[in-house]
Amino acid sequence: MSEYIEPQRKLSHLRSLQMKVKELTFMIEDLKKGLEEDYKNKKISSKFSFAGINATRNRKPEKWQYSTNLLDYEKEVITEISKRKQKEREEFIAERVETGTYWRIS
Repeated sequence: MSEYIEPQRKLSHLRSLQMKVKELTFMIEDLKKGLEEDYKNKKISSKFSFAGINATRNRKPEKWQYSTNLLDYEKEVITEISKRKQKEREEFIAERVETGTYWRIS
């Protein structure tokens, strides 16, 4: 059985860990930018290994720019669907699904 920790200490520790994660995430992104520079300068290839650690440069998903007509139609359809969903909630046709809870630390 683990030792009891006061809620205030838990919260303080959570905040400390969040700050460490944020700092480490920034450091990771900075190092990845460095790898990208090395790739562009042809110092490494798109697959790079060292000491059993592998790095692979992956392509991000494609993005598309659609016509204004299609985007306007999409908005209309989404608006219509939203209205139908609202109507089903108001008429008690739709059923609420339990989603659970979570803690947000800010």
